[in-house]
Amino acid sequence: MAVIAETAKILPKVTKSRWASPFQRDQFLSSLDKAAQDAAAEQGIDLTSQDAQKDVQKQIDQIATFASQGCKAIIVNPVEIDTADALISAAGGVPVFFVNRLPDESVFKEGIAYGVGSDELQSGGFQGEFLAGYFADRTDKTLNVAILQGIIGHPATNKRTDSALQGLKDAGFTVNEVFKDTAEFDRAKAMQLIQTFLGTGKPVDVIVANNDEMALGAIEALKAVGKTTKDVPVVGIDATSEGVASIAAGDLNASVFQDAVGQGAGALEAAAKVVTGEKVDLITWIPFKLVTPENVADYQ
Repeated sequence: MAVIAETAKILPKVTKSRWASPFQRDQFLSSLDKAAQDAAAEQGIDLTSQDAQKDVQKQIDQIATFASQGCKAIIVNPVEIDTADALISAAGGVPVFFVNRLPDESVFKEGIAYGVGSDELQSGGFQGEFLAGYFADRTDKTLNVAILQGIIGHPATNKRTDSALQGLKDAGFTVNEVFKDTAEFDRAKAMQLIQTFLGTGKPVDVIVANNDEMALGAIEALKAVGKTTKDVPVVGIDATSEGVASIAAGDLNASVFQDAVGQGAGALEAAAKVVTGEKVDLITWIPFKLVTPENVADYQ
């Protein structure tokens, strides 16, 4: 069996497996990779990780190479989801398992392409739900919201943003977007952007970030100007170990648990089943869960 990381391959009764990442590893992708590695070890699969380094062509070449080496399945976390057809073509008939970053559902076909991931609309919806409760007693139902977006073109970016804001609107709030920019899921970029924004003096009631890394960067920016998340609450997504620690410490107000272990192990399991002739769902959904100070101990 073989798997790709991002980009990985799977051989029957596996001897070697490979995984190629779309970009420099962040904490979530590292956890996803480790889960796939652990699942592969349990099943006797040698899983080797590779990084496509944000290069679409490199990832296509990796897949073509894996296919030429006789792999029976390929797992890929695509650099860009609109390259799904090219990635499938490069696999030359070897089943492709998209993990985490899922293309349009029309791509998935039995024996050809499958998906393992989480419904991104659900993640932002949990952020909106939490904030609606947080501000429930507020008389003024207009919220000045600063938004830190992930990578433009990433399937999660728009869905997480739109569903979070829609959740607030559905709860009766008027959303005033006082700031909106991309920090590409990066903590340092988020810190710099929020520091610059805070320097404008514009009012802000809450910071909504598409992932924990950017949320943590926003918290650092608030602290740099003498503010805390009691002044301006911050919410993230992924519930990474650092994000969870921040919630426990009273800094990050909430996050949404995205099950990296479930996705990584789930992709490996789905690929293994298809290779051995079992049928699996075209898409395996791994649910999100809201993480707050009240239940954070469950995620530590």
